[in-house]
Amino acid sequence: MTVQTGQASAQSASGALDSDTPLRSTLVEPANGTPIGAAAGSPAQRRDPTGNDEAADTADPDEPATGTVPATRIEPLNARAASVDTLDATEDKAADTEAGFGRQNDRAAPVDDLKPGPAADPDAVPGFAIGTLVLRPTVSEKIVHETRRDGSGTTGRTFSETTLTGTLESDWSRHRLTVDGVATLQKNLSGTGSEQPRATLDAVLLLDLSRDLQATLKAGYDFSREDRTDPNAVSGAVTQATVEVFSAGAAVEKSIGNLRGTVATEVTRSVYGDVVLADSSVLSGADRDTLAGTVSGRIGYVLSPALIPFLQASVQRTRYDQTLDDNGFARSSTAYAAKIGAEIDLGEKLNGELAAGYVLRDIDDATLTDIGAVTVDGTLNWSPMRGTMLTAGLATSVEAATAAGESGSVVYALTTGLTRELRRSVVARLGSSITYRDYASDSLSPDQVLFGATMGLSWSLNRYLSLDADVGFERTTQPGSPDSDTARVGLGLKLKR
Repeated sequence: MTVQTGQASAQSASGALDSDTPLRSTLVEPANGTPIGAAAGSPAQRRDPTGNDEAADTADPDEPATGTVPATRIEPLNARAASVDTLDATEDKAADTEAGFGRQNDRAAPVDDLKPGPAADPDAVPGFAIGTLVLRPTVSEKIVHETRRDGSGTTGRTFSETTLTGTLESDWSRHRLTVDGVATLQKNLSGTGSEQPRATLDAVLLLDLSRDLQATLKAGYDFSREDRTDPNAVSGAVTQATVEVFSAGAAVEKSIGNLRGTVATEVTRSVYGDVVLADSSVLSGADRDTLAGTVSGRIGYVLSPALIPFLQASVQRTRYDQTLDDNGFARSSTAYAAKIGAEIDLGEKLNGELAAGYVLRDIDDATLTDIGAVTVDGTLNWSPMRGTMLTAGLATSVEAATAAGESGSVVYALTTGLTRELRRSVVARLGSSITYRDYASDSLSPDQVLFGATMGLSWSLNRYLSLDADVGFERTTQPGSPDSDTARVGLGLKLKR
């Protein structure tokens, strides 16, 4: 700040200020360091620009000011001193820059000190905007050759497989809607064999009601055809029964401190189609149609964001449309299940859930044996390194029977998968599965084991088009019956948008 007098009087030249002369402050920021209004030849003007202050030092300190008082910077009394490390780093960086070393293109600071968000995935498809929703469809066309061996007989077929996949996601600020659909249609080109159409549609609506209260509404549809290796498949049938499953459910999750509770309900409707026998006669599957309702509750305790142990219990009532099936058995039942487990969330590296419990299925017909078994369920996702993902799944379920005098079985399934990104555009896949079907002790059917293995490779030609190749093998073994083997080889193109 510079203090400057206006219209100095004769007394001001001798060092005294006229009492009638006002004082005013002027901020001076000259480019060359010379105060505005400084007289020529003044000490301020004589300052050497190279930093040599000899000229200024030779001025008489008792000489009165002839122009204005030189501008001086007023530093705060409590200014924080720079650390030695900071000074050294600044000097080293300046020296490196002057010498031509070090980074020359430092990143520019973000606007308003905002942290940059994650980079967009260059391989992600944009999809189609439908209002506040985004649709991402995928069409896959594949040619597959399949070979089946049952005992000493072998059959084969070549077919085209068209798969349409779509994902519809909301772009809302609070709630979220996700709709996933997959439809597969097979068409035999040569050989003999049953076509296996499939379709699945799932919709999930997440409602963020408050900070600690969330609700979930869901609905689904599943269509498939039973395979001849299924335990309830009709032996010797030309076309097995179709299975349609409609489902709807709701769940509410509430957090109270470290406690997290969930209450859910679900209704499932299963409809079975007719079976075409070898003599062209039709066998109705109406006696297998069911309506099931499930109510479950779950409570967990958040030990940490990475570990949440929980307890879960459920009750399911399954009612058949026909009180008695074609064999005269009342197969409606009530199932009780309970399990204890834990959720694990260590980020992208490791996450999943594992639980163990017990299930009991009480069948209405007194002549049929109730089914009880220990259950093991869970999923695990592990990424040991970037571009590699290992998955594992365990599932336990109780399956009803259709044969006379049979109560059903307990099904244990183990699945594993490995995905490896060989290059940015090349992804390799490996998968395996083991299913063990455990029948009741008084059952006439022996236990059944199914093995499966798959291998695939995807090459992305660009973000919209990829080339897929798959190889698969399945084997079904059951004492008293010949082993059944199925091998498939497929090659196709996938178009994404």
